[in-house]
Amino acid sequence: MYHRKGNNTGGVHKPVGYEVTFVNDDEDNTVSISYDFGDLNKSSNLSAKQTNPEKILYQLKTRPMNREELSEETDIPLPTLRVTLQRLEARNKIRNSGGQYYINENDI
Repeated sequence: MYHRKGNNTGGVHKPVGYEVTFVNDDEDNTVSISYDFGDLNKSSNLSAKQTNPEKILYQLKTRPMNREELSEETDIPLPTLRVTLQRLEARNKIRNSGGQYYINENDI
């Protein structure tokens, strides 16, 4: 779920994903419904709505990566990725060591 414009809401909020699970009985009647937060990156529609920094930080939570790996995983062109990585480093969100980018511990 996402929106492009915030009217009297304090601005636009980040996208939120939900997973809805239905439990049916033997006769295929729904007996319960549960709602959990979903992973936005599992949906191509929702992941496309994430900002480039959000995509990068998500990927770096799994393992350290270099620029080429990040570009491939996030579909962000290398020139755009380079600028975004510099901005994330300036904000102390990530660090670079030997060409590998790591997420800072306080952002996990």
